[in-house]
Amino acid sequence: MSSILKSTCSDASEHCGTSPSPDILHSFLEREANRIVAEAVRAADALPGDAVLGAFSTIGSITRSITTRAGQTIPAVIAEVLNTDDRLVVLREVDMPITRTAADIVRQNADDHSLLLSHEEAIAWHFIVDLVVIEREHRHAMLYDSKRGAAALSSCKGVLALLRGSALTGASALRGMGHDVATVSYGIIDRYGRTGADPARTIGPDKLDAHFGVPLRQTLDAFDAILGRALAAQLGPLAASIVALSHPQRAPETKPDEGDLGREPSPGLPHVTLPARLVGPAERRTMAASVTPPVFGRVRL
Repeated sequence: MSSILKSTCSDASEHCGTSPSPDILHSFLEREANRIVAEAVRAADALPGDAVLGAFSTIGSITRSITTRAGQTIPAVIAEVLNTDDRLVVLREVDMPITRTAADIVRQNADDHSLLLSHEEAIAWHFIVDLVVIEREHRHAMLYDSKRGAAALSSCKGVLALLRGSALTGASALRGMGHDVATVSYGIIDRYGRTGADPARTIGPDKLDAHFGVPLRQTLDAFDAILGRALAAQLGPLAASIVALSHPQRAPETKPDEGDLGREPSPGLPHVTLPARLVGPAERRTMAASVTPPVFGRVRL
């Protein structure tokens, strides 16, 4: 039985045609940023507060959610920019079949450079590819998985194997979807350059523009800035309340009990009241409930 190896989204959507104006692109980035922040806040509000983190619970949940959702939005931003190039066809969230033959080849690590497998064979599983870009003139399709890559060795385990299995039947599968494809390659888009994946199969931030032939890096950086501003606007009041917690008010001065009234302490020698012997918590509670107040001896420090 086949299985889906990445959560299924809407049907693959094609982006090609007229180039959006800078204003349209900026509006798209702002909508996405505001959506991410709003969804992160709603998700955080639905969670119970952490007993240890207290006031920090919400802000911690929001920031974790923001980084996850921002990473998931990277392919959408890239697709929006690639849409400006009429030489390309851009597909999002493409359900690619991995046949049993392709899976066997990947598992055995066999050479596959000359193989073009049919996608109509028995299917082992499916893999949802983040981004498929087809170069129209040369009929070449590229399969991409996108990683935020903000930390060393970001999760890439197994992704290249799944991309390879998808690529083996990719030409046949994409032709079955109505796209004219002759050859296929695959790799990982490493947004911040720290995934640690195979460099031969990875496009880091400094190579994005040259790889795709359009100015991607500046748009992704602009999206980060817009998202940062949207996050700051949302978290400003919450952050201020947390800062206030880190500056507690001074405790009010305590007044001496009645036993100390009228007595002058010795100069430089504070007085404290101590029980004349060890008193446990249970006994102390009993003493507190007694009508007769307990008698404590006085000790000078």
